[in-house]
Amino acid sequence: NMIGFEAMAIGNHEFDWGIEALEKLKSLSKFPFLGANIIDKKTGKIADFVEPYTIVEKKGIKVGIIGIATPETLTKTKADIIEPYDFRDPAETVNALVPEVKKAGADIIVVLSHLGAMQDANTKEITGEDADLAKDVKGVDAILSGHSHQKIDEKVNGIPVVQAYYNGRSVAHIDIYRDDNKKITKIETYVDDNV
Repeated sequence: NMIGFEAMAIGNHEFDWGIEALEKLKSLSKFPFLGANIIDKKTGKIADFVEPYTIVEKKGIKVGIIGIATPETLTKTKADIIEPYDFRDPAETVNALVPEVKKAGADIIVVLSHLGAMQDANTKEITGEDADLAKDVKGVDAILSGHSHQKIDEKVNGIPVVQAYYNGRSVAHIDIYRDDNKKITKIETYVDDNV
């Protein structure tokens, strides 16, 4: 809250102490918890402790933020805590939501993911869940990554993917430039280690 987060994607560790603890944390937060692909098995709908997306307006630009949790949560969290939930395919979830987020007024769409990725130090190639997501989504302007605790900064399928290491050790930046017709003309990214 003091940092001023606009949104948070649910990660596997948010489940470590159970749903009650997660809901208490959410009640103390002044920003939404996002997880569009976390589905309650009983209802078939998005789990009630998350929202699929949020729209944040900055300087007249509406940024749609779609939250995605890693399906690896199914194997990285105590089974009885997450048994009531499915973690749907990230790309299918995002592709289904993009038209809704645009209709809700988003000028730019960003995926805030807790999906893992790795970046080769020599080739700069990104692999893993976020790379797979970038290859399969349409209408997404950028992906902010997490989960694998890496410093990542590169494009996959023309989509910038960044990850800011872990525990506040760096900050990832994505600067998106648009012309007078609201067309994106340039996207610049960097990960700042000097925080």
